[in-house]
Amino acid sequence: DGEAAVVVGRGDGFVVRYRVSDGVHLGTFRVGRDVRAVAVVHDLLAAGGPDGFVLLNLQFREVGRYTDAVDTLCAVGGHLAVGYSSGAIGIVKFGK
Repeated sequence: DGEAAVVVGRGDGFVVRYRVSDGVHLGTFRVGRDVRAVAVVHDLLAAGGPDGFVLLNLQFREVGRYTDAVDTLCAVGGHLAVGYSSGAIGIVKFGK
């Protein structure tokens, strides 16, 4: 809806979105066991942990899933840098 929102990754495996202006709950999505990292790239939210990471659209619907465990996610130049639990680092490129 164009309003500013904050997304919180929780230890119970959920990401929760709240509207900044009044704290109203806007959505909840179950990622897996433990959400360790979140990042926003373009109009997608990436959230992940030991069960891998998901990509969610603005409606908080899943549009992609990667199954390798992650510790870190970071938006870099319109792409997603991924720090995998194995120690490997990867880049997910987006076509925008």
